[in-house]
Amino acid sequence: MEEALRFVAEKGERWYEPELHRLRGELVLAAGGACDEARLAFEAARAIAGERGTHSLELRAAIRLARLDAETGERLRAHALLASVYDRFTEGFGTPDLVEAKELLVALR
Repeated sequence: MEEALRFVAEKGERWYEPELHRLRGELVLAAGGACDEARLAFEAARAIAGERGTHSLELRAAIRLARLDAETGERLRAHALLASVYDRFTEGFGTPDLVEAKELLVALR
């Protein structure tokens, strides 16, 4: 994953950079790494996607951040974070990511 991120930085091909950060966070957690390290990766993914206006990638990162917050007992923060991204969508509510986000928002209430 680090090699892929270096390639993105070197070549300037940054379209999927947020997704690479999100996947890096997933790999950190899957390998038993620290939640803080994974959180940084998810936050980077969300921030970069937000800056670039890639709303679907921002939503994926927000979903994962919200799940991580919920797992660590921060349900209110999780709901607020996810709602702030979800509420910007005006269409596509049948897509898998938006369905997942809506279900998570309901579960976090």
